[in-house]
Amino acid sequence: MTEEHKEGLTNLELKLTEAVSTLHREVEILKQQLEAVRLAGDTGPVTIRETKIDAPKPKEFRGERSAQDVENFIWKMEDYYEHLNIVDEAAKIRAATMYLIDTAMLWWRKKKTEMEKGTCSITTWEQFKSELKRQFYPQNIVNEACRKLRELKQTTSIREYVKEFTKLILHIPNISGEDLLFYFMDGLQNWAKQELQQRQVKDVDEAIVVAESLTDFKTEATKSRDTKSKPVRSGGDRTYRDKGKQIVGPNRDSKGEGNRNSHWCDRYNEKKKTNGPCNGCYLCKDPGHHYRDCPSLGKLSALIAAERRQKGVAQTDMQAGEATA
Repeated sequence: MTEEHKEGLTNLELKLTEAVSTLHREVEILKQQLEAVRLAGDTGPVTIRETKIDAPKPKEFRGERSAQDVENFIWKMEDYYEHLNIVDEAAKIRAATMYLIDTAMLWWRKKKTEMEKGTCSITTWEQFKSELKRQFYPQNIVNEACRKLRELKQTTSIREYVKEFTKLILHIPNISGEDLLFYFMDGLQNWAKQELQQRQVKDVDEAIVVAESLTDFKTEATKSRDTKSKPVRSGGDRTYRDKGKQIVGPNRDSKGEGNRNSHWCDRYNEKKKTNGPCNGCYLCKDPGHHYRDCPSLGKLSALIAAERRQKGVAQTDMQAGEATA
């Protein structure tokens, strides 16, 4: 018999097993209906409705050497058996092997060959789980998880820290609740640790809930602070001016704004020339020009320079007389 034929028979047997499990559930429902009629003492029809829920298919196992993948696969298969009411040991093994692919499928083919030669025997679900874990479960997984748990520190968000912490403790079955709480608190950043100590958390589950609520509170506080720090402009359509420069509001079309600015500047300069200086010249009191354009400014400068030269000559003569004496 070829491998293809064997696989087809296995599929057919699995389908038959599921059909038998469905019949068993229907028989149980009928028994419940009969018992309800008997207790009611009524010959009328009694209807008992049951919502049928289809069992989700387990995820295929590729054969990765990961404790989490192995445990998840076994757990999903057992949940699948419970939903379909599969109790036969051989049927459980056949159903599980249908979800082995890649490296895991090659491993099972090797085991099948050994079973045919009589060098290996796998007849129960517990034996299958033991062989599967021996092949794909990493060695010293508990010791490695304990080491990582002792060294675990919160370096990013609390949510990421909780996720990594939860993943590690799943590989340590015999750790006490006090140790879990200690390791969780010890790895937190100081501000979060102090907050949990003030709230006097009793166990690790309460600590995780409180820590995640701190994350939400801190996130909302950060958003509120960022919102308050943003500058707010009033009047989106107003035009702001700063030192003669026109700034267009955010909702205003800026097309052709350069031409309007130039035209406005020309009008301002023309008006300035027409009206003349605001205060005039404070030297000669002539309102027609500024002090820097005053004709008397040159004369005043010459007088100041001459006075400085005279002072310099007098000081030199005084120093020469003192030296002669």
